[in-house]
Amino acid sequence: LQSAFMFIEVKFRILMGFFQVFFSFQRTFQKGTVDTDTSLLEMITGLNPSRLADEFNIRCAYDYNHYDTLFLYTLVPIVFVIVVVGVYMLLSRVYNKYKESVRQETITTVFYLTFLVYPGVSQTILETYLCEEFPTADGTEIFKSALRADYRLSCEDSKQRVIALVYASIMLIVYPIGIVLLYVSFLKRYHDLILKQDSTNLNQDEKSKLKRVSFLIYPYKTERYWFETYELFRKLIQTSLVAFLQDTV
Repeated sequence: LQSAFMFIEVKFRILMGFFQVFFSFQRTFQKGTVDTDTSLLEMITGLNPSRLADEFNIRCAYDYNHYDTLFLYTLVPIVFVIVVVGVYMLLSRVYNKYKESVRQETITTVFYLTFLVYPGVSQTILETYLCEEFPTADGTEIFKSALRADYRLSCEDSKQRVIALVYASIMLIVYPIGIVLLYVSFLKRYHDLILKQDSTNLNQDEKSKLKRVSFLIYPYKTERYWFETYELFRKLIQTSLVAFLQDTV
């Protein structure tokens, strides 16, 4: 039963990854419109808050822009992780007997969250740097340079623009770079144990520790245990970096 569940989980992750890349291409190359038939699916596969707002017509009450999406998209996962870690610390003290099980579930939950948000939040962060020039604009009624992700926002020097760029730079370290380093640190820490996972003489403690990184290594062969990190780079290129090449495509 457990093998069947893990098989379904792997197929589910593959499907989710496909939709994450698909919707990111839609965002990059089809600006200006939102497909209401797919916005909810995009929100689910990437936990995109702006798509949730579009689905429930929140824009009618509050006209949010790209910077609002950036702040919300980056802050909510951080708050969620803080809550999850807080719950882990509480449960591990109350139920010390199940501390290791709680730790495994906490780590897996954080990995699932990073898997879901990584492509979308990385794209939102990098979109903050992408501007489009308008040579015929007068600079007053029409911006000479506007944010490609949201033409309502000027890329010309302003306090709002500076704050957004500084914030995006911090989040660039936290998400596109930080999540990769998180995966690498776990894989490096359990490297020796991962390579001997096919051994039949693992003790219970080693099996428990191996479960902490099962999310990262289960879908792949032992010698390709690092492949989930490669998947992050692939998604980053397909969902985010491709936007920088948009003008040359």
